[in-house]
Amino acid sequence: MPIIIDENGRREVSQEEYSIFLNSLSNVWDKENHMAVINELHTQLFNDMLVSYNYLSMGELLFWESNPLSEYYEESKAILDWFVNTYKLVTDYANVVTEETKIDPQEFIESLPKL
Repeated sequence: MPIIIDENGRREVSQEEYSIFLNSLSNVWDKENHMAVINELHTQLFNDMLVSYNYLSMGELLFWESNPLSEYYEESKAILDWFVNTYKLVTDYANVVTEETKIDPQEFIESLPKL
């Protein structure tokens, strides 16, 4: 049997009462967790972009971006600039977000500028 410890002390309760008790607890917003989800989604978006442009890694982008005469220079530079700019938007958001101003992580990612 589940046990609840509350203002009435420690007691065993039925599963139904336990479920009601759990549902009555307020969900505490966690900024660190919120930003971890957004960072993970941003990383996934970037990795998907690498795949769609046929790059293997950030290292390959940096290689082509460091070679101005390369046919991939402009494209790799644009992708890196996008990454830096959107990462700045993520960090700016992290600096000001509160429980009252939070945006759904997927909606935040979808609001980022497109390449």
